[in-house]
Amino acid sequence: MDAFTFEEVESPLFRTLFNYIDGGNEAGVVVPMTAPVTTLIIPGEGPNCKQTFRMSFFVPEEFQESPPVPTNQAVYIEDRPEIELYSRQFSGYASENDFITEGYSLYQLLEADAVADAQYAPWYMVGYNSPYDFVNRRNEVWFLRTVAENKN
Repeated sequence: MDAFTFEEVESPLFRTLFNYIDGGNEAGVVVPMTAPVTTLIIPGEGPNCKQTFRMSFFVPEEFQESPPVPTNQAVYIEDRPEIELYSRQFSGYASENDFITEGYSLYQLLEADAVADAQYAPWYMVGYNSPYDFVNRRNEVWFLRTVAENKN
């Protein structure tokens, strides 16, 4: 979904995906909820532009070979290749501003370490907990690593 802020689209994106795992698929099967929930943010082309937000759930192993076919055209199955990334973990009930602040902190750390192979945009907001988990909450921001060289 395109919007100016994540708060505008968080609930509709989550509900759309939740409906899929709650039986809103051609097989009518319930798919267990998984973590993390990732949201890819693709910034707009300039200031005060809408951004694209793409929320994803991980398909559990038991459904990997043949995921249930979505009945909602807004839901699709994506086979993601392996990625390398830079991550910053933080706790609490995270707002969009918390993710932006933590993302900026990660950016500053990577710049200070002269990491030239991080892709700062697009980036990910990542959550691991149910809204009903009140303590020990885990959130992350992710920047993609763009160079696969120098692997040990």
